[in-house]
Amino acid sequence: MALDDSGCSLTSHCKNDVKPTSFKTFISRLDVDRHKYGALVEGLKEKPDDWLYPVLASTIDRQYKVEQIKYNYLKDNDQLSLADDQEVFIKTLEAVGLIARTVASRRDIGYWPRSTVMKPSWWMSIVPDEVGGDVRNGGIYFAYNNIKQLGTDKPVVLETSFIPFHDLNDSIYPSENSSLDFTLRYHRSSPGFSSFGAGVIAYADWHKQPDVSRYSYGMTLDAGMLGDKIRVTLLYRYIDDLEESQYSLLFGITDFKGFSYWLFN
Repeated sequence: MALDDSGCSLTSHCKNDVKPTSFKTFISRLDVDRHKYGALVEGLKEKPDDWLYPVLASTIDRQYKVEQIKYNYLKDNDQLSLADDQEVFIKTLEAVGLIARTVASRRDIGYWPRSTVMKPSWWMSIVPDEVGGDVRNGGIYFAYNNIKQLGTDKPVVLETSFIPFHDLNDSIYPSENSSLDFTLRYHRSSPGFSSFGAGVIAYADWHKQPDVSRYSYGMTLDAGMLGDKIRVTLLYRYIDDLEESQYSLLFGITDFKGFSYWLFN
């Protein structure tokens, strides 16, 4: 048997030479140019701790396409019972994919994304980003949100919300109104308690009350949960007149586009 200088067989490894290799070390030694999935490997080398969710999201997306083909086949061949079961499985797969893409996006861009719909249909452009209600006084609202990140890969964002309709059941002046909200928000890495923010909001009432200005101003404090898909907001109105201060407790779905896409697409 041929031996090397250390006395080990050339056709086998010596036990003393076998060292455990971490996943991070393994990735760092891969050659991006020679690897079949070079782009994926390059991303893993840049962020070796963030590999799981992007890979999981990509795997689920591929599996979704396969299951969709199977569903169409069953439906075209009048196997409706099996098609119904397949549709439930696809919806479950979509929900898991939504979670995986949300976490993957947070790790990639530094904040929880507004929505993770991959290929939105034409009707998605008119669907509000956020829909919720006032759980203290009653009333509903819907909003279109825009996020501006304050620095590359930073968890701090400025979120602007245009609320074209807000049915505010204020105990002082019940009214329908529109509003504009500016919120400075910090996005945490934890998907459970995912963000918190503070902001100011300006109202314009649709129906002017006698001897009362059509415009009013307020301030907000909020907390996001479940990857910033759910948000609870404490809202104070009439900060320019503290004697008539009124507060509301809002509960909203902040990725209503994603929820609608998952439910109806």
